[in-house]
Amino acid sequence: MLTSLTLDRYRSFRHYELEGLGRVNLFVGENNSGKTSLLEAVEFLASKGNPLVLLRSPDRRGEASPGSNSEDRMAPWSANVAHLFHGHVYRPDSGSRILIDGSPSHSTITVRVRPLTPEERSESGSLYEDGNEDRPTLALAVSGGSDPSLVLPISLDGSVLSRRPLGIEHPAQLRRPLSTRFLAPRSINADDMRNMWDRVQIEGRESEVFNAVRLVVPDLDSLHFLVSDRRPSSRPWPTPSTAGILARLRDEDRRVPLGSLGDGIRRVLALSLSLIETSGGFLLADELDSGLHWTVMRSLWTIVMEAAKAHSVQVFATTHSLDCLKGLASLHRTSPEQAEGVSVFKLDRRLTKAIRLDAADVQAAIDEDIEIR
Repeated sequence: MLTSLTLDRYRSFRHYELEGLGRVNLFVGENNSGKTSLLEAVEFLASKGNPLVLLRSPDRRGEASPGSNSEDRMAPWSANVAHLFHGHVYRPDSGSRILIDGSPSHSTITVRVRPLTPEERSESGSLYEDGNEDRPTLALAVSGGSDPSLVLPISLDGSVLSRRPLGIEHPAQLRRPLSTRFLAPRSINADDMRNMWDRVQIEGRESEVFNAVRLVVPDLDSLHFLVSDRRPSSRPWPTPSTAGILARLRDEDRRVPLGSLGDGIRRVLALSLSLIETSGGFLLADELDSGLHWTVMRSLWTIVMEAAKAHSVQVFATTHSLDCLKGLASLHRTSPEQAEGVSVFKLDRRLTKAIRLDAADVQAAIDEDIEIR
């Protein structure tokens, strides 16, 4: 479990430290204070420096560059790594680099941009445009973790030219990440939920999921995942995150699509499944309380804390919601032992260190009507 996190020249942070990480960690702060960036840094650490995991960040944010044929509207778009560096710029000639360190269980991971070596240029020769082998091409090199340095070829503007690290013939050669799930505000798609449900059934943990979902749908009787409803992954439009999942309510003869019961049930289902999937690893929840009513916040905290402790999951989450903090304060007020292990971090990029509060501090701030977001 991580107890501290240090970032150097990563995204909006020139240098930033968090100390006193707990079993469950909640990041609060103004827009563009770096809350999501911290989740992505933990995800990268959990992967032991897998550069393909690093690229999930620009993929999620839409930080892309057009493909080689900019006049072709159907040309692929490539992730752009320039925005991963502080100030959105890097200077290969001056050794620009990112450092991410997680103590005590993770070594420092370094991300550098440097020129490709002659051997690397030869291996990546098929990536050059128009056969111009003299075009300067750079390397995004990742070192640290458990394997030798991994290298992705990139262009001068930061566009990723290949998602296969040089020297890697098969994805199985890449570092195996710990059990990790990044839960975005729009939750996860139905195919992923179906795969996660398989593990729930194998381990006989259906009751955990039902108890969580009944927070928002108290009369839920059963859930049903339709295997035959899988969509081809090549479809050019996204499928709904709850397509192919049915719910049956008590005293009802028919089953209805899960999505017809509102956003809250989708969010709680995704959260519950993710807590089971990430046993022994990390759950990263962007906007933890997305789609949920204030009345379920205390129960939500109970579910998260119990599952995190029981299954050795370290949770990192973000919120803008005062109701989310009030729910934590309510839990501490009535069951302080359940709230142990929660750390709330107030982010401010004008500082070099996050301000840490525990559940007792949050309760005191709520009682005194002190704004801590």
